[in-house]
Amino acid sequence: MYHRVKGKTIVGILGLFSQRKSAIIYKVMNQQRVERLGKASLMILGLFILWALIGVIFWPIKVTSFWGIGLGVVAAVFYVICLYLPQVGIKKTVQACLSIFAVIIGAALLNVIRGWPYGFVTYHDILGWKIFSLAWPVPVFWFFLNATVLLLMRPQKMANDPKILFAWAFDTAFAVMILSLVVEPIMAASTAEAWSMQGSFLGVPLNCFIGWFVSSFVASAAAILIAKLWQIPDRPKHYSIFVILGALALLGLMTAKSLGLVPVMGLSIIILVYLGTWAGLIFYRRSKAPKPEIIASS
Repeated sequence: MYHRVKGKTIVGILGLFSQRKSAIIYKVMNQQRVERLGKASLMILGLFILWALIGVIFWPIKVTSFWGIGLGVVAAVFYVICLYLPQVGIKKTVQACLSIFAVIIGAALLNVIRGWPYGFVTYHDILGWKIFSLAWPVPVFWFFLNATVLLLMRPQKMANDPKILFAWAFDTAFAVMILSLVVEPIMAASTAEAWSMQGSFLGVPLNCFIGWFVSSFVASAAAILIAKLWQIPDRPKHYSIFVILGALALLGLMTAKSLGLVPVMGLSIIILVYLGTWAGLIFYRRSKAPKPEIIASS
């Protein structure tokens, strides 16, 4: 009887060990799949940006590909999902992305009806199909930008502290507003969008940039609070964020050069230098960080 019970116990322990081992292997395989998807999304989005760069450098700014813009923003959304999944998990990825997109699309539709918070604007048909006079790639692109910058601006010391979380949302909104100073004048100068009232900054009204700050702050705060992003483990900033934002800044620089937008050129250079310096400091600190010692067993 003792041997029979002992045998069942041993078999149970072995079975439990096998299940745990299988679960670990399954988790590792899933992580590898997500990493492969992340690299694929980075490559696809990078190819679209490269395509746009080639077009800007070798051809004058004009109406280009109807499908290219739509496919580009779809690739950007795919990149955001693959960026969030390994860092925050499936549930928080869905919560954060839906929160950001809901605020961005809500603000865009409100702007179509009331002209607030950005100002009345019409979009060229080249941007894609329109929903209530709103070209669908526009809010999708700003969702991508807001979601990407949100992870970039994540504080080093994370805690459930209102001051830290407020600063996180504020920094994200300020960075998105700075990027809007590059994107919106290019959109206006290339006739992709037309403002009902000409603004004081390269044809764009100032309330447009303030509007992007406000909507980005609300979207970021909603994502942080709803998805409880302060609970995610502390991880180094993903290198692809610097690559993608740097490539977009370079695209903005070359496009502004073709359109003769000197202030936008200068701002794009500042963004490139800032991102490059930040990424260089992170790489330097990682290279100087002490490596764990391996103690050989006797």
